[in-house]
Amino acid sequence: MVKAAHFLNLAVFAAPALLWAEPAQAYLDPMTGSILLQGLLAGVAGLTVVLRLYWSRVKAFFRRRTPKA
Repeated sequence: MVKAAHFLNLAVFAAPALLWAEPAQAYLDPMTGSILLQGLLAGVAGLTVVLRLYWSRVKAFFRRRTPKA
Protein backbone atom coordinates (compact mmCIF):
# COMPACT_ATOMS: atom_id res chain seq x y z
CA MET A 1 0.00 0.00 0.00
CA VAL A 2 1.37 3.39 -0.98
CA LYS A 3 1.27 5.97 1.73
CA ALA A 4 0.03 9.52 1.24
CA ALA A 5 3.53 10.81 1.97
CA HIS A 6 4.78 9.24 -1.25
CA PHE A 7 2.21 11.14 -3.26
CA LEU A 8 3.16 14.34 -1.46
CA ASN A 9 6.84 13.77 -2.25
CA LEU A 10 5.96 13.14 -5.87
CA ALA A 11 3.92 16.33 -6.06
CA VAL A 12 6.63 18.42 -4.39
CA PHE A 13 9.48 17.17 -6.58
CA ALA A 14 7.81 16.33 -9.89
CA ALA A 15 5.49 19.31 -10.27
CA PRO A 16 8.27 21.92 -10.51
CA ALA A 17 10.11 19.78 -13.03
CA LEU A 18 7.00 19.56 -15.20
CA LEU A 19 6.08 23.23 -14.83
CA TRP A 20 9.50 24.63 -15.70
CA ALA A 21 10.57 22.12 -18.35
CA GLU A 22 11.96 23.48 -21.60
CA PRO A 23 10.50 22.29 -24.91
CA ALA A 24 12.25 19.12 -26.08
CA GLN A 25 12.79 20.22 -29.71
CA ALA A 26 12.59 16.56 -30.68
CA TYR A 27 10.92 14.66 -33.47
CA LEU A 28 10.13 11.07 -34.32
CA ASP A 29 12.34 9.71 -37.05
CA PRO A 30 10.47 8.26 -40.05
CA MET A 31 11.90 4.82 -39.22
CA THR A 32 10.28 4.83 -35.77
CA GLY A 33 7.03 3.40 -37.10
CA SER A 34 8.76 0.54 -38.86
CA ILE A 35 10.80 -0.27 -35.74
CA LEU A 36 7.60 -0.39 -33.66
CA LEU A 37 5.94 -2.59 -36.28
CA GLN A 38 8.97 -4.89 -36.35
CA GLY A 39 8.84 -5.23 -32.55
CA LEU A 40 5.13 -6.04 -32.66
CA LEU A 41 5.65 -8.67 -35.36
CA ALA A 42 8.57 -10.17 -33.43
CA GLY A 43 6.35 -10.45 -30.35
CA VAL A 44 3.62 -12.20 -32.33
CA ALA A 45 6.17 -14.56 -33.88
CA GLY A 46 7.66 -15.32 -30.47
CA LEU A 47 4.25 -16.03 -28.98
CA THR A 48 3.45 -18.32 -31.91
CA VAL A 49 6.67 -20.28 -31.38
CA VAL A 50 6.02 -20.65 -27.65
CA LEU A 51 2.45 -21.82 -28.26
CA ARG A 52 3.59 -24.36 -30.86
CA LEU A 53 6.27 -25.72 -28.53
CA TYR A 54 3.87 -26.09 -25.61
CA TRP A 55 0.62 -26.79 -27.50
CA SER A 56 0.16 -30.24 -25.95
CA ARG A 57 0.50 -28.78 -22.45
CA VAL A 58 -1.98 -26.03 -23.25
CA LYS A 59 -4.52 -28.58 -24.53
CA ALA A 60 -4.00 -30.79 -21.48
CA PHE A 61 -4.51 -27.83 -19.16
CA PHE A 62 -7.87 -26.98 -20.70
CA ARG A 63 -8.95 -30.63 -20.84
CA ARG A 64 -8.44 -30.95 -17.08
CA ARG A 65 -10.46 -27.80 -16.41
CA THR A 66 -13.39 -28.78 -18.64
CA PRO A 67 -16.15 -30.50 -16.64
CA LYS A 68 -17.06 -33.97 -17.85
CA ALA A 69 -20.62 -34.27 -19.15
